[in-house]
Amino acid sequence: SIHDMKLYNSFSDGIQIAYANTVTVSDNFVSNCQHSGIFFISVTEGVVQGNDVAGITSDCVRLDNCVRTVVTENVLYSYTGDDRNGQAPNGENGLQIADEGFSKGGGGDKPLHTADIEVYNNVFANTGWHGVWLDSTGKGYDNVYIHDNTFLNGKEFTNPGKPVTGISKINPFADGGISYSNPPSTEMSKDVFNSIDSILKIDYTLSYPLVALDLGASSTVIFNNMSYDPHSLIEVSGEDLQLVKYEYRGDVVRHFVDRDLWIGDLQHIGQDLYIPGQFEADALKITVYSEEGYQAVSDIQVVERKLSGAASINPDMFIFISILAVLGFSISRNLRRIYP
Repeated sequence: SIHDMKLYNSFSDGIQIAYANTVTVSDNFVSNCQHSGIFFISVTEGVVQGNDVAGITSDCVRLDNCVRTVVTENVLYSYTGDDRNGQAPNGENGLQIADEGFSKGGGGDKPLHTADIEVYNNVFANTGWHGVWLDSTGKGYDNVYIHDNTFLNGKEFTNPGKPVTGISKINPFADGGISYSNPPSTEMSKDVFNSIDSILKIDYTLSYPLVALDLGASSTVIFNNMSYDPHSLIEVSGEDLQLVKYEYRGDVVRHFVDRDLWIGDLQHIGQDLYIPGQFEADALKITVYSEEGYQAVSDIQVVERKLSGAASINPDMFIFISILAVLGFSISRNLRRIYP
């Protein structure tokens, strides 16, 4: 049992447990460990619970070839920055689960196959590559159950995953380009976790007057209609807007403008909603709210940009889809009961 410790500024793992049975790692503070914050290798009957882990170049928590292991009630945050000390740019994950033979040129065959893993009630914040990267090696797994987690400013889970390039600096988690050569202080990491706690305690049962007003709201949809990764970016403007609610194909996302918080199941990039695939104008509904009332936005202009293929994409003109997963924001189901 490893618990109630403060571990920081390690060039490798904060905690590494290999080839062990009945292991509990709980209530630790881990920051700026430049491999994994907590790393289990071939652990049976493991528990990772109640830890605050701020990763910098690799995974906050990693499980290789573990069996009957639970990851719960942790807050896993990833710093972003350009200088990764040889790691993949923006390559840190909240949690990686896989069968792994070698890691960074070392390691070897493992005696266990990944099985019977449960991941629940964790907070994944600002994860650079994936919130949860499941089956990163493609070797398979048995009975991995991931449910009831909260994802803030990051992609949820990918199976298997592809790298996300680009650097995310989205408030309230902007970190000023932290890297191995510009490490965070322990005070900075504590402030990050305090910020995350504050966000999760916000009362999301907000309501606005049901009074129809003319708030001067309009929307522009830029539909990038290319043969490779077609997508749309949706911008909304208006007077004194506090909340913008988007509905598209049954999904709902709410943008609290004053706090720049996005809640829901759709992605965004900056202040614009992101819609992948072919755009359906009839499937989009936008409602805006101020302190005095609301407006259903009817002035929606769709501008289509066409490109014939991936070879003609100019990276100076278009924002690639590859960075969008870094910028997505969603809240788990227990926070989705929100009004209006």
